[in-house]
Amino acid sequence: MNHPSLFESVFNSSPIGNYLLSPTPDAIILAVNDTFLKASSRTREELVGMSLFAAFPRNPDDPEDRGEIDLRRSLARAVDTAKPDSLPAIRYPIRVELPNGEVVFEERFWSAVSTPIFGEDGSIVCISHTTSDVTEQVRAAAALRESEKRFRALTSATADVIYRMSPDWTQVRQLEGRGFIKDTADPNEMWLDEYIPQGDHDLVHQAIDEAVSNKQAFELEHRVRRIDGSIGWTLSRAVPMLDAHGAIYEWIGAASDITERKEAEAKLRDTDRRKDEFVAMLAHELRNPLAPIRAAAELLQMAHQDPQRVRQTSQIITRQVMHMTNLINDLLDVSRVTNGLVTLDKAPLNIRHVLMEAVEQVTPLMQSRQHHLAIHLPPGSTVVSGMRSGWCRS
Repeated sequence: MNHPSLFESVFNSSPIGNYLLSPTPDAIILAVNDTFLKASSRTREELVGMSLFAAFPRNPDDPEDRGEIDLRRSLARAVDTAKPDSLPAIRYPIRVELPNGEVVFEERFWSAVSTPIFGEDGSIVCISHTTSDVTEQVRAAAALRESEKRFRALTSATADVIYRMSPDWTQVRQLEGRGFIKDTADPNEMWLDEYIPQGDHDLVHQAIDEAVSNKQAFELEHRVRRIDGSIGWTLSRAVPMLDAHGAIYEWIGAASDITERKEAEAKLRDTDRRKDEFVAMLAHELRNPLAPIRAAAELLQMAHQDPQRVRQTSQIITRQVMHMTNLINDLLDVSRVTNGLVTLDKAPLNIRHVLMEAVEQVTPLMQSRQHHLAIHLPPGSTVVSGMRSGWCRS
């Protein structure tokens, strides 16, 4: 049963823009539906009876406007082949007149299909031309491509290791080692053993479990096996990628080479340790001469001292003061300590002199505690290799 009004209603209410064109080079608009009128901001009276290319002319000031050329070729192919011809997302700017009378061309993108319509005698009576405004989709795709381009540029510009992990971190999907650690082009489930020293496995597992459980960023400083087989340090940080339901489908991470920083920190700790050892030894050495100096000073204060005793007492003070002077000079030269340049100054020493000086330093303490010290030295001199009174030099 033929119901022209029904077909017309279906044509006009179709959600896809559609118009009927004459199968001639000028493509006269025979009919146009409401969807296309809305998309093009035109009225039916403006369009019906006009050439499609007169109704929608090209922008003469835009050398890249090839929409009319592409559309003419598509319509010609549909007529020549008597088959539908498709145009995927062609750029076809639309002429728009602004309220102030200024005419501009608004950039638009359209996908179109031109389908020949045949009469009873088999000849083409018109072309059914359906169009969809895909401007937003094209712009979104262009924005996505630009974003991906920038991301690739960023990853190429950075010296950091870039990697992708499975949701549960059981598999590294891809890794660019940047010459620091080896690359992984294919998924690898043995990544932990290959990249992380055994001693750091528990630390890495703990950080991973916490990040996965909380769906938060993974961040950790840990050791890695470098591409040359040596052990280095890295600061690794990865963020979870979540789907529409909030589930993790991948981790994207970057890792920086912090080996030099960790080595510098270790050197600083070693310097602090040496400094502490130096201060501890110096404090002990500085304390020893004080007792004989104090005892000698007390003897000098006593009346009726014979010249020989005064001379011996003065010599004790002189020796101990010189010893303290050397120690204080070493203390003032702190730079040698921080740079690890303090060394023992060894020289041949008479053991008798060393022992007598030691006895001289501890005698006041022994006397105060009423201790008795007996010394039995062999006859003659015994020479040993040891530190002189100036006990350290650069």
